[in-house]
Amino acid sequence: MKDVRRIIEGHFASASKFCTLSASIVSAVFALAGCRGPELLPFRPQAGDLVSYVPVSGRVVALTFDDGPNEPYTSQVLDVLDRESVRATFFLVGTNVERSPDTVRRMVQAGHAIGNHSYDHPRFDQISYAARRDEIRRGADAIAAVTGVRPVLFRDPFGIFGPDEESGTNAVGVTASDRRYRGLAGLCRAENQINVGVSVHAYDWHNDPPEVMSEYMLRRVSPGAILLLHDGHDVQLGFNRAVAVKVLEQVLAALKARGYTFVTVPELIARAEAPQAAFDRGVSLLGIGAPDGAVAPGGRLLLRCYWSVPAEAESSALVGFVHLRQRGHMLAQSDNVLSDGSDMWAQVLEVPLVVPDRAAPGACELSVGATWREGTGSARRLAVSSSLSVHRRAVLLPYAVRIAAPSPNTAGTDSSSTLHPPTSTLHLPAPTAAGAGRS
Repeated sequence: MKDVRRIIEGHFASASKFCTLSASIVSAVFALAGCRGPELLPFRPQAGDLVSYVPVSGRVVALTFDDGPNEPYTSQVLDVLDRESVRATFFLVGTNVERSPDTVRRMVQAGHAIGNHSYDHPRFDQISYAARRDEIRRGADAIAAVTGVRPVLFRDPFGIFGPDEESGTNAVGVTASDRRYRGLAGLCRAENQINVGVSVHAYDWHNDPPEVMSEYMLRRVSPGAILLLHDGHDVQLGFNRAVAVKVLEQVLAALKARGYTFVTVPELIARAEAPQAAFDRGVSLLGIGAPDGAVAPGGRLLLRCYWSVPAEAESSALVGFVHLRQRGHMLAQSDNVLSDGSDMWAQVLEVPLVVPDRAAPGACELSVGATWREGTGSARRLAVSSSLSVHRRAVLLPYAVRIAAPSPNTAGTDSSSTLHPPTSTLHLPAPTAAGAGRS
């Protein structure tokens, strides 16, 4: 295990060694049939897996940048990171790498990690299977030509995976070996690359002021999160990212004040611990976060839940539930369909709960679980294992939320503070048809 961690922390380890990480997040072995969930094992992603969040202890996050290098803004980002002694992960576009190789060399020399963001930044739902494969390969080739090492991390353009089925696999140039794999997960598995998603972004493809972007981001940061900013825009040369540089400065200052430290994505994965809960059917709750501060009666409580659902699961039959209780009484609840790993933007579930006016000041309990509906039958709760207390197949967090004394100035407001360290949460908005603004 020490060798594996050394490989990951080296940032540029060979893909073949990287793929020796443990094969499964959750074991399918049950200690008591139907009574306990699967064994809790450390989170160890493989090539082909989507990693949008990493369960860790302590206030640690990974800062990532997409679409570079793009001068002069990438150099401005690097200047800020140097000044703050922060290492980040850059997902580079092959075409841009060929334009600015010296900037890439500077990233490597400064200890930043490098990931592949395709060669030309196309939408993967608008090109063939063979073209998607070539985008991954050519992007990696361009990076390897400059750095001398082939990247083991990939992030797909726009966060759009393209078809999961084998349509397009009979295109010219597709080999019999290619046909063994389906969708982007299969392509990444074949190319020995881990697909890196996003926990928190700043909407920096919009024209909002930097303070608005920073606040949106800071309300959703929690330990183990993978943060996204952009230092470029597709393959456009010199695209203005001055606002993103200001957002970076503000976010770094605010998170450092909260006690956060910053690591690269490989370093974050190396620190991974077990999920917060392991459920039947391969479902895991990687983490859940609640506000550090108290929520006033009548206020909106924003919880962030990271679920991991196998890509082959019938996700429409899976529902995650969150109950907020106080002294045995239900205050609020929310049921949400769980997304599988086929969509990067749906991996984090944001759960807003309205705290009733009748709630008394003091601690509340969160209970979190998952249900499965078999065909037209009734839903049943999935068996679960957790290091936390479990009751009626739900994980209990007894001190996760506190209700404040009523105040005219706080009633009806949103909770916007940071999260407790157990783990984190957030739900990224579903991509629009014009999802071209993203990543």
